[in-house]
Amino acid sequence: QLRRADGGPRQAEIAQGNFVSVKRWLNEKIHRHGKRYSTVELVRKVTDEALDPDYFVRYLQVKYGEIYRLVL
Repeated sequence: QLRRADGGPRQAEIAQGNFVSVKRWLNEKIHRHGKRYSTVELVRKVTDEALDPDYFVRYLQVKYGEIYRLVL
């Protein structure tokens, strides 16, 4: 659910083990707010949408579908 348009982490950097952009993004968008916002508010503020479990479900389907050769 990270958006690259706002300077979020790039997949290529992460794949290379370079997490500088991840740390920077987390500090700017998440950590600096502390307890100012609830989780629901912070997710909406950062992603411009409500918390959506479909992203996680799709991630699990792809990951475990490939590992266990599942047809979903």
